[in-house]
Amino acid sequence: MKTAVILLLALFGVVLTARFDNIDIDKVLGNQRVLDSYLKCMYDEGPCTPEGRDLREKAPQALETSCKDCTENQKALVRKASKFLIKNRPDDWKKLSEKFDPEGKYQKAFNDFLNEKK
Repeated sequence: MKTAVILLLALFGVVLTARFDNIDIDKVLGNQRVLDSYLKCMYDEGPCTPEGRDLREKAPQALETSCKDCTENQKALVRKASKFLIKNRPDDWKKLSEKFDPEGKYQKAFNDFLNEKK
């Protein structure tokens, strides 16, 4: 399965932006309407909040660096969101992966990032 680091990163407003350090990721993941809204933004299929646009723009950099510039809290949020999508919404994960990493160039590094023990 291809990786969409940024899907996640971008998807949940945690990418490289300190203002998202305290996002309640459980609330986002637990609310299908909110999650669907972020996903549509990421797919360019629906309107975006300012945060959604910011995330979509920063996703490529976060993906390329495996969240190198993220804070520890942001990394934890990205890991949680990514693992949630992989397990519970694999079609969305695949779609995001195809959009942000169509050649699978970042798949191994991102999977390593997801499996780091912190």
